[in-house]
Amino acid sequence: MLSLFLFYSQKDEELLLPRLSQGSFLDGVIVQATTDDDPIIPQLQKGATPFLVVGRLNQMPDDLSYLDVDNASGAYSAVEHLIKFGHKRIAHVTGRLDNRAGTDRLLGYQKALQDHNFPIEKNLIVNGDFTEEGGYASVQHLLPYKPDAIFVGSDTMAVGVINALKSAGVLIPKDVAVMGFDDLLPALRTDPQLSTIKQPILRFGISAVDVLTDIIEKGSTPPHQALYNTELIIRDSCGAKL
Repeated sequence: MLSLFLFYSQKDEELLLPRLSQGSFLDGVIVQATTDDDPIIPQLQKGATPFLVVGRLNQMPDDLSYLDVDNASGAYSAVEHLIKFGHKRIAHVTGRLDNRAGTDRLLGYQKALQDHNFPIEKNLIVNGDFTEEGGYASVQHLLPYKPDAIFVGSDTMAVGVINALKSAGVLIPKDVAVMGFDDLLPALRTDPQLSTIKQPILRFGISAVDVLTDIIEKGSTPPHQALYNTELIIRDSCGAKL
């Protein structure tokens, strides 16, 4: 039986790093890419334990195996949908930009605007730090610039955005449409329910274990690298039904 370690938090990282330095006790590791300065991936590269990265860094070594979703394309489809339904001033609440998901979703937002001849306005882009609190605070900055739609880089931040808009007396989607990203449980708990970009999370998890098992058995040369498509999910918060 293979012994695998899957971790997604700093607490997990603190548990694993000392043991890697003492010699591997695992057949393989699945690691979540977080921020560019996270030490875990360089540490894994120095060792002999096979590993797979879920997500990517902004500066990703070419020889690393990874699985990720196509964040840029997903963001593009979200913004394009808002454009097609008549929105003219589309703001973006980004995640952390030392995180590849955050930067790719920003790039997808910008490309959609450019391709449809919309200007990119710096005042309509705010960093929400991938937190609900960050999403809430971003609205205070955005409202003076009168957005008619907000593409939010995660459902967690979108919860904060929706709460802040409602606190300010802004009607969703009549006054401002809202679109999220991830399609996690928070998307179903907002009022109105959140339109969002769905990640294939179940398929992603199964594939990660399958790919790591293949790396353990056959090696990682050439590296295993794949991007998964996302899906546009339309609910009430964006003011349109497909």
